[in-house]
Amino acid sequence: MIEWKSKLTILAARRKQIKYAVEIKVLEAKEAEAAVMEAIKTVTDVELLNRKRWIASKTIGDYKKCNKYMAEYQQIYDKQSQILGSELNDHSRRIDVAEGAITSLKEKKKMIDEGKKTKDTEIALSKIESEIERHEKSTKVEKKVVDAVKEKKDKNQKEYDEHMTKCESTKQAANIANAAVNDAATTLKNQR
Repeated sequence: MIEWKSKLTILAARRKQIKYAVEIKVLEAKEAEAAVMEAIKTVTDVELLNRKRWIASKTIGDYKKCNKYMAEYQQIYDKQSQILGSELNDHSRRIDVAEGAITSLKEKKKMIDEGKKTKDTEIALSKIESEIERHEKSTKVEKKVVDAVKEKKDKNQKEYDEHMTKCESTKQAANIANAAVNDAATTLKNQR
């Protein structure tokens, strides 16, 4: 009985030692797990920072390229606007001249119609009619050309505006990406 009680005491003490050792190992395991999780988080943050740097590099490169070609694009746009503007002015002037000629020919025709009818007046009237017809045809053609030039001018303006908007959005994306890199780097530095 004494031997049994002594063995029981020894076993109880042994159980306490084992329980204490297991508790220590559990605490060490939890601490190791927390360290591993922190290391994984740091590695993930480093990878995230690298990804953000890559995106920022790409967007800043896109913005610099867009900005580089903007001056060239501006010159092309200005030159096209100048050419199209002069074409519009030329065609408008031709239309005005033709319409003025039509008006004066109609007045001349009216004056001849009011006068005495002779063979010469009939010939003059037919010449005037053919001249009026010729001017009206040329006016129609000129108006079509003016419409086409206006359409081209509008298209150029739209393309230019789209390019400007694209450059602006690229600049905003580059600024946002740069700020994201700075934030991620600061966060990573604070964690370390």
